[in-house]
Amino acid sequence: MRPRARQLVARLLALGALAGIEGCSLLVDPPTPQIVNRCDVTSDCAASSVCEPTAHLCVTEEAPDYALRVEVTPTSDPLGGEPVPMLFDLGVLEAGQPLALVAPVQVPVQGTARYDGDPIAAQITFARRAMVDEPPLAGALSGSVAVRASSATAGAVDFVTQLPGGATYDVYVEPQSEFRAQLPPLAATLEVPTGAGVSFAIDYWQAELEEVRGVVLDASSDPQAGLLIRMIDPISGRTVSSATSTDDDGRFTLVVPRNLGGFAFRIRGDVTRQDSSALLPAITIDASTLMPASDGTFTLLVPSSDHAMRLEGRVELPATLGMNAPAPNAQVRLRSPYVSDPDTGLVGSLELDLTTDVDGRFVGYVLPGEYVVEIVSSDEDVGVLVDALEVLPNPAGMLRGQLYTLPQRSILGGTVQLADGEPVSGARVRATALGVELADDRAALLNRSAMGLSGAMGEFRLPLDVGVFDLMVEMPETSGYAWHVEHDFGVGGSSAPLRRVLSVRAPYRAMGTASFEEGTDLAGARLRLFAIDPGTDRVIEIGATVCDETGAFVALLPPALD
Repeated sequence: MRPRARQLVARLLALGALAGIEGCSLLVDPPTPQIVNRCDVTSDCAASSVCEPTAHLCVTEEAPDYALRVEVTPTSDPLGGEPVPMLFDLGVLEAGQPLALVAPVQVPVQGTARYDGDPIAAQITFARRAMVDEPPLAGALSGSVAVRASSATAGAVDFVTQLPGGATYDVYVEPQSEFRAQLPPLAATLEVPTGAGVSFAIDYWQAELEEVRGVVLDASSDPQAGLLIRMIDPISGRTVSSATSTDDDGRFTLVVPRNLGGFAFRIRGDVTRQDSSALLPAITIDASTLMPASDGTFTLLVPSSDHAMRLEGRVELPATLGMNAPAPNAQVRLRSPYVSDPDTGLVGSLELDLTTDVDGRFVGYVLPGEYVVEIVSSDEDVGVLVDALEVLPNPAGMLRGQLYTLPQRSILGGTVQLADGEPVSGARVRATALGVELADDRAALLNRSAMGLSGAMGEFRLPLDVGVFDLMVEMPETSGYAWHVEHDFGVGGSSAPLRRVLSVRAPYRAMGTASFEEGTDLAGARLRLFAIDPGTDRVIEIGATVCDETGAFVALLPPALD
């Protein structure tokens, strides 16, 4: 069927779905026309594309000008864990270039996590270390792999995973459950060669650990109970001790590696309680400025909760017919990088998360300072609000009457069509939020993604926050078309509807195979395709495909990034 004939059928079906006859109703939806890229000769294709005779697809002959990255995830892990995704950087393709993805053999890594010989509960994260002047990635780990060791282990092995061989990994061990208060995190390095498996022992020994004791008081020397405390590296911010809470006398005991170098104390309130007694700014106190007592105990001074102020406010939905309805279940976050205590002179930061009730009201406790208020509604048609709030000392200890009216989200509407104007129905239209600032509008940092389907005439509607997005048209897998991608699409605060025509063009067809070095095919592996924008080096998702039973695959790529 020629394109114009397909277009006519689509429009007739759409009109049939919309037409109504008084006294009658449709009991079932009419069939939705499906777009299929199919040709026998080049004259069946739109301009700038040709018919590929073997696949009978209209394709673009010229290779895309962006660099291609492929993430490959095997269907299963032979060790019974989660499959490990691997990255391949293929650079800018040449026309007709086959894609050969050859992954290093996955090396089994097994080990123990013990404290004086007894198993502990811990999360163990392996992150591949990037080397200086490293060539393009080939079979590198995608992100990091985290495995758990259980304290209930009965055998000789506490954890097992597999990693691409021939690489160096940074290993970070975080004790879990009751062991968080007994043991500090550990950092190590693991060399994983190609070939044979690797055994890795994580050992804590009591003789290699020591305790740091202290007490937390306010300016009146009253003990502060229920505060969360740990020690951190003052440069990296990474935790170097166990974690605990102060007791009723304000005392704490932390466990650190023996002969630990420079460190700082990190103290914060338990904000999950959301009452004034638990309120405390997140404070970092450099231990080098402290003088321990004769018994080695540190005394830490913190602001008193007596300075806390009760904050009451209300969040409303956008005005409708002159009335404002409450916004229930809205998330209200207050953040201040600078709050101070007049008694101790300490300066810290504070972050508080609240949720509005059915009447849109919220209550929390804050200290004097300058705050950024971020409000996100659960209603998909309502936008994000970011505002400033200055909290001044008040003898009454209360700040009431804060009213926040949320904005309406902008509506992005339009159509999805082929290059010849034929509407595309059933395509998924996705706006992926990038969370970057737009024209000094801080709300853009909180923009949220949205998704919808194109209708019978290719129409779509997406409610969007202010911010920057990547727009994707994810064509049905059976369509024979690649995704259409428009990156860095900005949405301002205008209430006027936005309109966009998303035109899907003939794809570039790349063929390839995926296998391990020893020759095993990656049958059924899932592939995610990414473009590296030549202007910003940003990685943008552009498609997905699956290997067949022999590890072969066909990747349909957008001819360009818009």
